[in-house]
Amino acid sequence: MEDDRTRLLNKLVDKTLAGKIAWKSTYEPCTFIASVEGELGLELSKPMDQFVSLKMFGTDGNELDSITEPQPTPPLTSNHPLFKLSRLYNLAKDQALDNSEVVDRLARVERVLDAL
Repeated sequence: MEDDRTRLLNKLVDKTLAGKIAWKSTYEPCTFIASVEGELGLELSKPMDQFVSLKMFGTDGNELDSITEPQPTPPLTSNHPLFKLSRLYNLAKDQALDNSEVVDRLARVERVLDAL
């Protein structure tokens, strides 16, 4: 059964993939922010050698909730919150840093490898 946080992470991943959430870089390395309809502020960060953290803020700037997976618990499936959080972080980073050229090059390499 899917818990509330997994459902939330799934929605954030889906909306980011659909381009409905616009992630931006910050002055802090490895930290990205987004606003959802002016109602919810999001902050994704991944300090060096640590796991991803998602913080959610209300319109008043107060933290509503946070999701951090300090240590993975087996099994680490594609539906595990840590996997979802990492996926969201990578999508936000690619969008914020406009890594489309890197993504295109990796896709070309993958096609070449598939053709081998």
